[in-house]
Amino acid sequence: MSNEQSPAAEPSPEPYIAPKGPEFGGPGYADPYPTEEPSPVPPPPSQPQAQRQPSSPSLPPTPIGSPAPYQPQPPAQPAPVVPPAHQQPYQYGTQGYQQPPYVPQPYPYYQPVVPEHPSSVTVLVLGVVGLFFPLLSPVAWFIGSRAKKDVQRGAPYRWAATGQIGYVLGIIYSVIMLLGVGFFMLMILGLS
Repeated sequence: MSNEQSPAAEPSPEPYIAPKGPEFGGPGYADPYPTEEPSPVPPPPSQPQAQRQPSSPSLPPTPIGSPAPYQPQPPAQPAPVVPPAHQQPYQYGTQGYQQPPYVPQPYPYYQPVVPEHPSSVTVLVLGVVGLFFPLLSPVAWFIGSRAKKDVQRGAPYRWAATGQIGYVLGIIYSVIMLLGVGFFMLMILGLS
């Protein structure tokens, strides 16, 4: 069996043609790596040879337009060594470094938490309930006042937020209750 192509073979596709714009190497493209040598730039006009001074008395004059020849530099001189000011050598065991004596630091003292006055919770409850039952507000005020005076006299308790809130609520509701009773009395006396 032989390898024969069928007469109705597909036509071959047209070859790919790369675009020829300036960015693809077409017209207006500047080659960054030219293959030809650039033309030499003529040297700038300068002084005649006769007036040019040689760069070194031992070297011949340099032709115009050529780089200057290498001229060795004199060796650098090291910086002068300055002896240190009057300094005594360290002597072991005589005077040397002495560590300061150890002073123990005291541990921070934590004071035990002082409990609140035993009446603080009662004062708070009576002060809050005094909103709904106004007759209990003066009781909260009275008990809170007595607990506050106990702490000020040196009782082993503290007058903290719980008792203070109930005490203040007792004062506020007692004043509101007294204003309400006074207003009610004026209304009754005004009607009669």
